[in-house]
Amino acid sequence: MKPLRRIGLSTLGVSAALLGVYLVAINVRPSERRPGVTLLVNHSTRVEVAPGAPLLFEISISDGPNDPPLQIGSRWRAWHRLVRLERLGGDELPPWRLQPVGEPRSLKVERDSEGRSSLSTPSGAIAQLGGGRSVHTVAFSASPEDTTSVAPGDYLVRAVLETPFWLRWGWHGRTISAPARVTVRRPASGPEQVRSLESERLAGATRHYLSAGRSAEALRFAQELATLEPERARSHVLLGDALALQRSTKEALSAYLRAMKLVPRSYDEPEPLRQRIDNLMRDEEERARRGAAAPTAVPRP
Repeated sequence: MKPLRRIGLSTLGVSAALLGVYLVAINVRPSERRPGVTLLVNHSTRVEVAPGAPLLFEISISDGPNDPPLQIGSRWRAWHRLVRLERLGGDELPPWRLQPVGEPRSLKVERDSEGRSSLSTPSGAIAQLGGGRSVHTVAFSASPEDTTSVAPGDYLVRAVLETPFWLRWGWHGRTISAPARVTVRRPASGPEQVRSLESERLAGATRHYLSAGRSAEALRFAQELATLEPERARSHVLLGDALALQRSTKEALSAYLRAMKLVPRSYDEPEPLRQRIDNLMRDEEERARRGAAAPTAVPRP
């Protein structure tokens, strides 16, 4: 019995010690220093959209130039899993379903020998802050399908960064962003208001489906946009992007060249558009060379 009693007492002692460590951990006060949290919706803090327009939510965490080093998150709970959106004015969740967009990114602001001051890289599980030299961003989107049924009105949302009580590695606590306002309204009866909201809806939907690689939907919205605003360069750029995604090279080139003609003469030649054209022409030439080099089939006797 004595060995069993010793084992029981040892087990009890270890359990008591672990319980004590846990109780101390959950009573640790949150860090007094709080990192900054920023929320942008469609790259702004105030947006007005029509039902069916996609929404892009970007949540960033950063710190000031004189702040000491700080880390957020751990291998068990990555920093971007500690952020969420909440709606102000009640406990309701935002009326749209959100999906992650790409991978979380880290922008490191460090000058190199050539004077370049930023470098964007994929973010790891732990966000390292210190001296205002890093910004960590995670993005979520609400698709056109998810926003079509959203009722018109004003929606105030904010980003929340909060660590669970059991996560006591690195920074712990809760901090929130300034609110962003999303106004959903149906187009007014005037033609200019209709054109403005509808064109932004179509352009946003085209970009959303392009980023998702859904070429058929992107092409459909891009064609509607080009019909609505045929004299605007961006509509033909987006149409060219959708056609290029479908590998319709000649049609894409035609759309890009049309966009080039519509760029105001007071502007410099748009480099991104020129790059699109050059890339397509290079791909077309490469495809033609491969076709010419292919062996000719010898007919069987």
